[in-house]
Amino acid sequence: MRSDWPAAVDQTNVPRIAQEVTFLWIALHALVTSPDTFDAYIAISPSLGWDDGELAKRAQTTLGGMDELDKFVFMSIADEGGEMLANLSGLAEFLRYKGPEGLVWEFRLMEGDDHGSVPVRSTDLGLRMIYSRWRVPRSVFAEPKLAALQQHFSRLSDEYGFHIPVPETMINQLGYVLMGTGDLAGAIEIFETNVENFPGSANVFDSLAEALERNEQYAMAAENYNRAYERGQEVDDPNTKIYKRNLDRVKAKIEGD
Repeated sequence: MRSDWPAAVDQTNVPRIAQEVTFLWIALHALVTSPDTFDAYIAISPSLGWDDGELAKRAQTTLGGMDELDKFVFMSIADEGGEMLANLSGLAEFLRYKGPEGLVWEFRLMEGDDHGSVPVRSTDLGLRMIYSRWRVPRSVFAEPKLAALQQHFSRLSDEYGFHIPVPETMINQLGYVLMGTGDLAGAIEIFETNVENFPGSANVFDSLAEALERNEQYAMAAENYNRAYERGQEVDDPNTKIYKRNLDRVKAKIEGD
């Protein structure tokens, strides 16, 4: 079965996450026996007592023998107590003091949940832990600089192990922040970067055209509004009519001059 795992989940550039859906021990078994198969592991109420707790013992032996392991591990357990809680909390205690460098992990006792309800909250909390540093710091937009935004996603790329480009919407937002402060030259530069990065988007041309229009560069604004309109028609963009109205407006300004 192991040979099928990557093919089933590694179709796009996203972290490969092993999640226990059977609530036995599959995620932790994969972590211990083949840690590079997945980038992150969500273990929901795993039963580590099987075979006299062999998996729990093996996990400590294997993980304790690693100097470094750049993975994410989220473990949770419902209000079950007894051997299940003892085994999992024992593993968590081991990781606290003897876990490998680079391992990002968390253990949650889900009070109020039973074995049937625990997957819902655990999945949410596990994904939040894995993506905890994804959010762009507010300081990036408080003092809007493209370099800071690029550095943030560069750090994410290093952390998750694949290239994560700055999203079109983020660059666009940064441009509008600059435009709101009156820095039209800075906004135009940001929007031009978005056009270079996402030439298939109609919206990037529309945003650039808006900044050019505000800067009274009407001919260039009309050119980019027209590109937005044409691209919008090609991709059936729901804002195509808006792009056309913008184009007509700036054409009227040019004719009025």
